[in-house]
Amino acid sequence: MPLDLQENRRLVRHYFDLLNRTDLSGLEEILSPDVVFFGPRAPEGIYRREAFIEFIAALGRELPDLRFAEGEMVAEGNCVASVFTMTSTHSSEEGRAKVIATEGMDLFHIADGRIQQINAYLDRLSSLVEMGVISPPAQK
Repeated sequence: MPLDLQENRRLVRHYFDLLNRTDLSGLEEILSPDVVFFGPRAPEGIYRREAFIEFIAALGRELPDLRFAEGEMVAEGNCVASVFTMTSTHSSEEGRAKVIATEGMDLFHIADGRIQQINAYLDRLSSLVEMGVISPPAQK
């Protein structure tokens, strides 16, 4: 594998390590100042590093035990696709706590050794079913 592809994969692994350690200061080193993030909680996009770091900080306050377990990763050109399982504790209206696991994938665009763009895709339907917000789809 060419060195730049290995370096791009290492950069994405480091990103998830920082999120799991809640080391937001380390994000400044790996995110482009003009980073753009698109995801279910930000369909219109979050623009600029400072805004994205604040978004991650708010997510951490809302879900203090949020963790990412990396799965398969594929690198090609300046892109890295990383499959992950995201876990956090959800408290129901009745006060019961349950760990919810959500499958997802991030598509990273890398430029000049930094993350330039992140597109996040999550299996929200399964999460809502696990939380008891909606019933599972009918099986035929």
